[in-house]
Amino acid sequence: MRSLLRTLSVFSLLALVVPAVLVPQVRAQDPYLTQEVFTAASFRFAVDLQHDNTDPDRLYLVEQAGRIVAFSRSGDGSDAAPFLDIRSRVLAGGELGLLGLAFHPDYADNGRFFVYYTSPSPIRTIVAEYARSATDPTVADPDSERILLSISQPYQNHNAGQIAFGPDGLFYIALGDGGAGGDPEENGEDPTTLLGSILRIDVDDVPAGAPYGIPEDNPFAPTDGLERDEIYAYGLRNPWRFSFDPVTDYLWTADVGQNAFEEINRIVNGGNYGWDRKEGFACYEPSRNCDVADQVDPIFVYAHGDDTGYSVTGGYVYRGVTNSGLTGRYIYGDYVTGNVWALDVRDLDNVANERIALVDNPTSFGVDADNELYVISAPFGSSRARVFQFVRNPTSTEDDALAGRAVVLDVQGPNPFQGATTLRAETATAGRATLRVYDLLGRTVATLLDDVAMQPGQVIEARFEAAGLPAGLYIARLDVGGDRATRRLVLAR
Repeated sequence: MRSLLRTLSVFSLLALVVPAVLVPQVRAQDPYLTQEVFTAASFRFAVDLQHDNTDPDRLYLVEQAGRIVAFSRSGDGSDAAPFLDIRSRVLAGGELGLLGLAFHPDYADNGRFFVYYTSPSPIRTIVAEYARSATDPTVADPDSERILLSISQPYQNHNAGQIAFGPDGLFYIALGDGGAGGDPEENGEDPTTLLGSILRIDVDDVPAGAPYGIPEDNPFAPTDGLERDEIYAYGLRNPWRFSFDPVTDYLWTADVGQNAFEEINRIVNGGNYGWDRKEGFACYEPSRNCDVADQVDPIFVYAHGDDTGYSVTGGYVYRGVTNSGLTGRYIYGDYVTGNVWALDVRDLDNVANERIALVDNPTSFGVDADNELYVISAPFGSSRARVFQFVRNPTSTEDDALAGRAVVLDVQGPNPFQGATTLRAETATAGRATLRVYDLLGRTVATLLDDVAMQPGQVIEARFEAAGLPAGLYIARLDVGGDRATRRLVLAR
C-alpha cells in the first residue's frame, strides 16, 4: 500500500478504500499547536479558504462538492450560510470538484468573483466569472456564470485549481499536467497546451469578442507559433496551492511529486520548472543525464518518507502579527503525514526548514484580511472539514530557531536529576523575563522567574526544586520580551 501512496497525489488518495490515517493533533516537541476555530459550523470536505477584501470579518470556505459558504471570522461558525451553490454543475470526487475561489480586487464595487471547477461529460476544467446578487449582497447570483476557460482533461487527477489575483492586478490560474502518472502525454514542458502551467490573463482589459486579455509581457505573447499566450510559467506536475507574498510580491507554489520528491518553487515569468524531465532536483525522464540547463530549480525539496510525507500542500509566507516567530517563513504541509513546516525564505541562497506542527490531512491553507493564517483539515475517509489556527506550544522541546537566539536557556545542574537542578537564563536584549516549568499537558508546575527585568548580557541562575512531582519529562521555558528558549528536563526517582 505504501508504494501506491507514494505515486498518488492529494485527493486521489481519498478514492482508495483504506483505513483512516489517525494522526494526533499534538506533538510535545513541536513549537506550535493547532486550535480549532468555527467549531459550531458543519463544513463539508473543503479545499480553499478566502476573504473578499471588503468586510474584514467575512471568510469563505470552498467545499469540493460545489458549494461556497460564508461566515464571520469573529464568530464560532454558527452563522455559516451558503454563498454560492453550483453542485449541479460540478463533478466532484477524488481530485475533481470545486477547487478554487478568487475575488476581484474591486469586489466591493463591481461584485465580481471567479471559481475553478471540474465539469462532466466530457471531463474538463472550467474557470468562470460570477457576480454578487443584485438584491442580496451576502450571496452570489448562480445564474450569472460567464465561462472564461474550458480545458479538456485527459485523466481525472492532477487538476491543481488555485486561482488568485496578483499584485499586478492580473488573474493567475494553476493547472496540473493532465493526470495519470509520469505525464504520459508529455504536457508538463509543452507550451502548446495549457496543462502543466500557471496561466496569467487580464479580466479587466478585454478585447472585443474575447473572454479575457493577454498581458503583453507573458513569455509567449505575442507569438506566431503554437505556444499558448496565456502561459506565465510551465513544467509543473500538480501545483497544489500557490500564493503571493504581500511583502515581496513573490509567487510561491508547492508542486506535488511523482515517486520520490515534493517541491517548493518560486514562480517567475517564463520559468520552466522541469516536469517531467526532472522531479525535484533529480532526473525523471530520462532517469539519468537529463538536460536541465533551461530549467528553474526548486527552492526546496523533501524526499518521500514516513517522517516527511508523500503529497505536499502549499501555503503562505506568514505576514500576520499573532505568531511573530513565523514572519517571513513559508508555511506549508503534507497531506499524508500531516507535518506542517516553516521554510525560512528570507534569504533564498540559505533557506532553512523546520517542522512546526501537526495537522490531520491538511488540504489547504488560507489567510484572512489581516494575513493571519488558517489551515483546513479534512481527514481520510471523512466528509467533514475543520479549520485550525496555530498557537505557540508551551511544552515545545525545539530550540526555538524560529524565534531567534536572543535568549539562551541552559541546564547547569544534572539532567536527568532526582531532587533539583539549576537553570541558567541569559539574554542579549532588555526585557521582562519569565521562566516557568511545564508538564507535558501544558500545566505550570513551577515559576522560577516572574516578570523579572533583565538587561542585555545579564545571566540569572534559578533552582528548580522538584519535590512532590512525579518522575517524567518536563519542559522549562524562558520568555524575555518577544523571544523564547526551551529546554527538556528529565526527573528521575
